[in-house]
Amino acid sequence: MTKTYTNKEMALIYNKKYNWNVFPVNENKQPFFSWARFQKDKVTPEMIEKWWDNNPDANIACATGAISNVAVLDLDCYKDNLEINGLNCTALQRALKIIPTKEDKIRGKRNFI
Repeated sequence: MTKTYTNKEMALIYNKKYNWNVFPVNENKQPFFSWARFQKDKVTPEMIEKWWDNNPDANIACATGAISNVAVLDLDCYKDNLEINGLNCTALQRALKIIPTKEDKIRGKRNFI
């Protein structure tokens, strides 16, 4: 049987296992507080515990860049004329082995990872 994790548990896993600086956001991807300082200051498990205790249904966001050692490539494939160095979005996805993960029902787009 597969275990189901809460967002709080997953936030703690991301923080501990991957050293990601995670913080809570609402269903519209809006943070519950100013998160700018977490682009430089490390998030602790105690912070995560407190944040999700106060907002148990919060989603998870990650401060990208050097603090989390995470880079993001944002391909807006829903735009008709996206082309980079002669490759259209579909070709870029194949070349980078990017796979769709889910539909974003709020904005009507597909998310990729």
